[in-house]
Amino acid sequence: MIPGVERTAGAASRDYGLIGGQRLAERGAAAPDFSARHAANNAAITKELQRLGANSDNVKNLEKAREKFTKPMRDAALDNATGPVDYQPVAAKIIELASSAEGGRAASRNAREWLVKEIEVKTKDGRLDARNAYALEKDIGELVAGKVTSDKGSLRLAAGLANEVKKVLSQQIEAVAPILNLWFINQPVTQTIERVGELAVALGADPEDPQVVADREAFLAAETGLKAAIAAKPGLKVAFASGTPDDAFYIGNPNVNADLIYFASLGLDIVAPEDQSSFFEKLSWEEAGRYPVDLLIMDDRQWSSTPEELIAKVLNDPALLQSLAAAPKPQDEAGG
Repeated sequence: MIPGVERTAGAASRDYGLIGGQRLAERGAAAPDFSARHAANNAAITKELQRLGANSDNVKNLEKAREKFTKPMRDAALDNATGPVDYQPVAAKIIELASSAEGGRAASRNAREWLVKEIEVKTKDGRLDARNAYALEKDIGELVAGKVTSDKGSLRLAAGLANEVKKVLSQQIEAVAPILNLWFINQPVTQTIERVGELAVALGADPEDPQVVADREAFLAAETGLKAAIAAKPGLKVAFASGTPDDAFYIGNPNVNADLIYFASLGLDIVAPEDQSSFFEKLSWEEAGRYPVDLLIMDDRQWSSTPEELIAKVLNDPALLQSLAAAPKPQDEAGG
């Protein structure tokens, strides 16, 4: 999640019914509110890109570096595929999307028809190999960018629809040409570490290298220490937060963030925000005391202000200080 970006319900859920309803709402009385939200999101994205020093040249150079590293492995996987790719689930998904509000639009219909025709041609010509399927996956990306043309002109497929089709197509490709996937969310960070370890071994790393062993033992020792600290403070309510004085206050989601999922698995009682759509729930500073906690652990990454800066924000705002002082405490919720 990009700090400062607050997605709409349609964007967060990717539900085409919600997206369709949102588009109707954007043309009605709520139009100014949606315009303000989109403008704020764009400003946050621009700010983050500037912080990262991102520009078109840098992005191209990074893409080239990525391609240089991944292409040999991808080519090997595609060349050693164990059989033909099954396009039937892909075609079924395209047909299914036709019933959605977004999929029923004229522009999406033209793009869907083009995809179905491409699949029919590949099937008829016997081009069912993984490499041709991967080329089709790239073509879907071109559809999103509006770079595919037909006798109906330039074709464009909404990103949400494209992602659903690509997901099914990727599954069919991976069924015959296994490709390693690394997940960094929705699972304990230890599972990600284990998966990265498998990749390292596959690339020739020695899991028993003295430095690797020492790092693993240090991690396990830290885990033991954390378990002991948690056990020594039963009932301690903890929240993980980020924020800046000029922006907002963010509460981390222990059901999405891999680190927090791991900490919770060790027994840490982490407060979960009401908004479960992303890594953080965005709160105004006046709402910073919404969730009663005993311990607040702050994000120390570069986009978050330091604890000292955030404390100064509170101390220099009497109204905010009074609001937070009146916020409910954990013992209040427990009736103590």
